[in-house]
Amino acid sequence: MRKRLKQLERDVSNRLNKYPAVKAVAKKVYTAPFRIWGRTAKNSVWKVDKTEIGEPGKQSFFGYYDLWPENDDGLLLSHQATACTSRAPDPNVPIEVVVFPPDAYSKPLLTRHTVAYNWQQGSRLQWIDNDRFIYNDFDPSRNKYVARMVSINTFETETLALPVQCLINSQSYLAINYQRLARLRPDYGYFNLDPKSVDLNELDHDGVWKYEIGRNRHQLLYSLRNIVMASGVCMDQTMTKHKVNHLLMSPDKLRFAM
Repeated sequence: MRKRLKQLERDVSNRLNKYPAVKAVAKKVYTAPFRIWGRTAKNSVWKVDKTEIGEPGKQSFFGYYDLWPENDDGLLLSHQATACTSRAPDPNVPIEVVVFPPDAYSKPLLTRHTVAYNWQQGSRLQWIDNDRFIYNDFDPSRNKYVARMVSINTFETETLALPVQCLINSQSYLAINYQRLARLRPDYGYFNLDPKSVDLNELDHDGVWKYEIGRNRHQLLYSLRNIVMASGVCMDQTMTKHKVNHLLMSPDKLRFAM
């Protein structure tokens, strides 16, 4: 019964892809009983040990659910901010990218700064391997979003030409357009570049890129037009605008979801 219901949900969802407005209304109506039930259900209480992370007077957070903040040596990645996180990020106010040792979560081993971030995903801060980590930033000299790669052993920082979304392996990663994302999904984009200057009708030269770290080169893997055509979503640009919101690699690193 459960399998049939799930299949029915998928079939209806696929049919409604051509009518985004109708699909949005149908989704709200269909999920209303579950939201009501959730408000009346009894809450469960879990008791866990808590560890404070961050320097005094600063708010700390890591990022999105798909990433892990620790490396194999127990070093912990984190963001730190003095700005109020209940307000929209200010692209003129940087936050800190810090590494804490496992025995001192209030004394950073290393500190960097970034102005390309949001409260949902941070700067996409993540470990590449046990020595290097990567995060996004804005380069004013190039007037573009970039990635910074930092070595814990040498403290050296290397700038990479495209901002990271998710790693494929230690030598390559996938990238998306954060300026377009700021226009269509502000909670996940960056605002150092004016989102209104993005051509939302451009589908052939925007999408998902692959960046090779060692070779310092990149290529467009899938254009937005390829993605939209494969998904069966309405192509009428007067009705819909398209973006890539988030990428997630499979455990075997052979596929990714979006």
